[in-house]
Amino acid sequence: MKKSLWMIACASLVAGAITGCKTEEPLPEPPKEYIHVPVQLVAGAIPGGSQEKIMSNPNLRAYAVGRYVDPHKRVMHEQHSVYRMEKLPEWNLLPQPDADPVLRAQKMRQERYADAATGQIERTAAEIHEMRQTVLMLLESRNVQKQQADTLLRNFETLKKQYGVLSGNMVKTSEFVNSLEGELKKLKQENEVLKLQQKKRELPAACPPEVRQ
Repeated sequence: MKKSLWMIACASLVAGAITGCKTEEPLPEPPKEYIHVPVQLVAGAIPGGSQEKIMSNPNLRAYAVGRYVDPHKRVMHEQHSVYRMEKLPEWNLLPQPDADPVLRAQKMRQERYADAATGQIERTAAEIHEMRQTVLMLLESRNVQKQQADTLLRNFETLKKQYGVLSGNMVKTSEFVNSLEGELKKLKQENEVLKLQQKKRELPAACPPEVRQ
């Protein structure tokens, strides 16, 4: 009867455990910031100087024991040393950021992010410096082009003045040529008049007497 009751109780406990396992809620996923923690840091060995940050050292004592007889009276023990743990080690519940591998991993990751950000800043600064040099070169080229344009403008003004002088000289020359042409026309007219007068003078001497009557 006792055995059957014991079996029923065990079966109930097993059924309850199985039922409890079925209804147990799944564990929440770990935070994302802990997923990529390097394994070598999580499973790394704790240095001897840092073990007290995790667990206190045990209190050990050594005892010198002389000869004594075993309680069964048939065996005698020679004198020897006995080491006894007076106090078991205890967990250190005080926060130790420098001894926590997860915090160290986060710190290293932050340092990597800082190094990456520093590298990106340095790269951006180099690109800005290169862009600044390009802008300075463009400004210098623009100043050279402006100086060349000013030189061309001054040359154009000089040529314009020279052209004005030449144009004035050409106008004067044209007027002088026109006046010469007028004088030539007058001379031609006077020459024609003189020729006609000369012909009129020569005409009576050349005609016969009949023509004169």
